[in-house]
Amino acid sequence: MTAATAEAPTRIGWVPVPAHGFNRATRPPAAASVRLGPLLAVVGLGGGAGVTTLSYLIALSAVRQWTDPVLVADTGGPSGGLAACAGVEVSRSLGELAQQLAAGATLGGGIYAARRDGLRVLAAGPEFSSPRADDQVRELLADAREAHGLTVIDCGTLAGTPSRPPLRRRRTSRGC
Repeated sequence: MTAATAEAPTRIGWVPVPAHGFNRATRPPAAASVRLGPLLAVVGLGGGAGVTTLSYLIALSAVRQWTDPVLVADTGGPSGGLAACAGVEVSRSLGELAQQLAAGATLGGGIYAARRDGLRVLAAGPEFSSPRADDQVRELLADAREAHGLTVIDCGTLAGTPSRPPLRRRRTSRGC
């Protein structure tokens, strides 16, 4: 360390920060340099399209190739498919965690389950009513991106008929 730089703590470790003539007591805090891992949201047009399987396989492949932690999460739903694919289940879904944040509760431990291969899974069993807390879901996903090299979200299917494009059958010359 030279006289022109000083070590200053940040959220992710120690980085050299230029000295500004402030002493340690009056120096403003250094801006935290936060690395956000990629977020991959997988969604399908209809049930049975393989969204859960694809989400799980992408996360499984990534955890085998990367040294950074990988999280796969389920937005909830009646099947509980991701928990079944991964072979692990947590007590609260992403939606339930967001609802707890919206109510001002602290989340505590047990947010995700870790498999033997290192894959982190945030997936609960079947859920038939999912509360909406969009701002808190965004906050949870931002935290997940900060803590993981890759975050894969199983979004299930598009909800509601207005958001789905109409599917049209093409007519063939055979009249089918």
